[in-house]
Amino acid sequence: QTSSMMDTRLTDIKKQVTYLIQNTIPEELDQIDDTLLQFGGREEELVQTLQSMYERQTETHAQQQRRTQTQTPTPMQPPEDGEVERLAAMHEQISWLIHRVVPEESNQIDEILIQFQGQEEELLGTLRTMHERAIARKRREHVRRNSPGGDNRGVERDDRGRGRGRGRAEQLQ
Repeated sequence: QTSSMMDTRLTDIKKQVTYLIQNTIPEELDQIDDTLLQFGGREEELVQTLQSMYERQTETHAQQQRRTQTQTPTPMQPPEDGEVERLAAMHEQISWLIHRVVPEESNQIDEILIQFQGQEEELLGTLRTMHERAIARKRREHVRRNSPGGDNRGVERDDRGRGRGRGRAEQLQ
């Protein structure tokens, strides 16, 4: 029964992800299975990110329609002191995190920044969380590999049980 519940949950998530991708980034539709594998165990995070993108896109579309209907141009506000520098620094952080967390999206940074225009802080927060989780996952894998009874391939032990990882040249021999 538990396996059946998991299958149902994953099917529901896949339907939700398919709908959200189809309505936000349809060019990624053929990569849904890869995306789900990449977010394995973090499907809710994927759904939340896509939901935010969908809501932003829907709101942007609604704003554009309202503007078109009223035909009243809205004047551009000059940026406040320091705002340009703050946004430039934020865009640099976002770019760095995208390269680290989702490197397959590195070639689409400009599109991502356009899509999240006005919500850079939210995007930055999500990317930081993803980065922290990736670091924690790597630490857990490192501890698991180096713990007694763990996956210790490539680790030599001295008479006290302390491990000494072999270098790449030693592993190839």
